[in-house]
Amino acid sequence: MTASLSFGDATVTLDCGLWSRHLLGAGLELAGTRATLRVRMPFHPQHGARIAVDGPGIRLRERTTRRSSSGYQLDAFVDAGQGRQGSATTPER
Repeated sequence: MTASLSFGDATVTLDCGLWSRHLLGAGLELAGTRATLRVRMPFHPQHGARIAVDGPGIRLRERTTRRSSSGYQLDAFVDAGQGRQGSATTPER
């Protein structure tokens, strides 16, 4: 099943299906006037996320670490609890 949603100048396309050959997949693509940004698995970096930027005169490729974002959150919690590091945000924000 495919669905397209428009939000002003932006269009979002969703593809999903129960009988897909892909067990799990998610992606993000942003097309600008100078380049296109593609992110594979943006919500689950531990499953092999990749970032690509393509445009005239630019081609970048990055792979993320396979560590989950909750691991980083747990490290920050432990550090804050032991007084080694302040929180990135304050209660006022």
